[in-house]
Amino acid sequence: MKDPADQPLVEILRTRDLALLAVVKSVLESSELPYEIQGEQSLQILPLDPATGFFRPAAFGASIRVRPNDAAEACDLLAPTLSNGEIEDPGPEGQ
Repeated sequence: MKDPADQPLVEILRTRDLALLAVVKSVLESSELPYEIQGEQSLQILPLDPATGFFRPAAFGASIRVRPNDAAEACDLLAPTLSNGEIEDPGPEGQ
């Protein structure tokens, strides 16, 4: 049987909001759920499209990822914090 810790992580949230990201990190850390954030550094820079030289907002944002087995619990923990529906459905892997 495959160790759950070896499974690829699933994205539960993507945000461009540094304040929201700080709250999400605090909630996940206090719950002791393992998580990973990709792209947090990109929130500190202004991404430009190399083809046009213009700002490209889709190019940045932090992605919060958890183990598939923890996705449903993480979404439940974050639901009160996120009232605008930013949480992604973890799908069948997270249940």
